[in-house]
Amino acid sequence: MNWLLHLTRHMAGTIRKGSFRLVGDQAGTAIIETALALPVTIVLIGGAFEFGRYYWTQNSMQLAVEETARYIMVTGTTNQLTLQTYLRNRVEAGTAASVSVSVSTETSGTMSYTTVSAQYSFQSTLSAFIPSLGTRQIQVRVKVPVIS
Repeated sequence: MNWLLHLTRHMAGTIRKGSFRLVGDQAGTAIIETALALPVTIVLIGGAFEFGRYYWTQNSMQLAVEETARYIMVTGTTNQLTLQTYLRNRVEAGTAASVSVSVSTETSGTMSYTTVSAQYSFQSTLSAFIPSLGTRQIQVRVKVPVIS
């Protein structure tokens, strides 16, 4: 009977020591912290890149439309095909084929104005993870006087 009491006390002491040992144990906490923080960090970094890519594309289109408008003012041409080609040659290579361009002319009194418009459907690379990002329309328009 004495041996049973000794074994019971020994087992109770081992269990008590084991439970206290787990409270101060730091093994594995780094992997859990990484597992919690990594997805949020990746989304934030990816979002920053997408934000920059969107505004870079919009700025590139704005510059191309402004250059096309200057070309119209200098040359006086309003040929739709010539102006589409001119604008698409000035837009970044990845978006040039899918940019829709329109050129319209209007007269107000004795002055003629030409409006150059460009539109592009910006597809976010993060839309697979965040569906609400999806496709955004980038529209740029510039109106210039045409001096004949």
